Amino acid sequence: MKTPRLLLTQLLQLTALILLVAISGCQRLPSQPNTAAQPDPAIQQPAAQPSTSDMKQRSKAKQHPSVGSRYTAPELLLVLHDTHSNERTLQPISRRARMLSHTQSAIQVVGVLPVGTELEVIEAKRDAQHVLVRHQDQLIPLQGVRVSDTEVQWLVTSDECTQLSHCQPWQQQIQRCLAKSHCQTFVQFIPTDGNGSAHPGHRPPFKPEWIKATLAPARQYATRSALQLDVDPVMLEAIATGSAVEVAQLFFHQRHFHLKGDVVYAAD
Repeated sequence: MKTPRLLLTQLLQLTALILLVAISGCQRLPSQPNTAAQPDPAIQQPAAQPSTSDMKQRSKAKQHPSVGSRYTAPELLLVLHDTHSNERTLQPISRRARMLSHTQSAIQVVGVLPVGTELEVIEAKRDAQHVLVRHQDQLIPLQGVRVSDTEVQWLVTSDECTQLSHCQPWQQQIQRCLAKSHCQTFVQFIPTDGNGSAHPGHRPPFKPEWIKATLAPARQYATRSALQLDVDPVMLEAIATGSAVEVAQLFFHQRHFHLKGDVVYAAD
């Protein structure tokens, strides 16, 4: 039978052993790897973002070779505003002269750029039929081109309008009007009945209903614009007084206004 003193000694030894094990375990804990701080290979890490200089280099590499080049307009350019889409475009006058059968009532002429205007190419895309150009502080699409991988083919030359009898007189008159705040333009109408059928071979005197139907569109436009229209209803002729833009509007919608395409000249 163990004595109380022996039991006490054994108990103290056991307690010391337990404390030694506990202290040894605490000393090993900091040396263990911190698994929570290591990235999990199963989780995809976000890719490194390209630097600003890298992005600029890539953007420059994608630019069309024509970007930054200059284009000198060989003929008048009409600034068109589509009232439906609220978009603006530049159209060479000869392009419009070749498609006068299209009425395009939603499009209005809001500006005219004279022959010789210089434009800077800002953007060109392959297979497009327009390029984005800068005029003064505006960026605007220019029609009448064909874009390949390496160049822009300008489809309009200085003789395009000259070769069209219903284009050249309008270009000359509009170009002349650009130098003046107001100019006077002589125009002649094609007799048209109430159904919209034209009678170009008919001579005066014209039927009263024809006169009314023929002059109505031009008179309505003059009423809501700054155009002054002095009409001779017997001969179906008129002198239009207005700016170059208003004369260009008459040209652009000459089918709607029943105007003869090649009978236009200065009246002042």
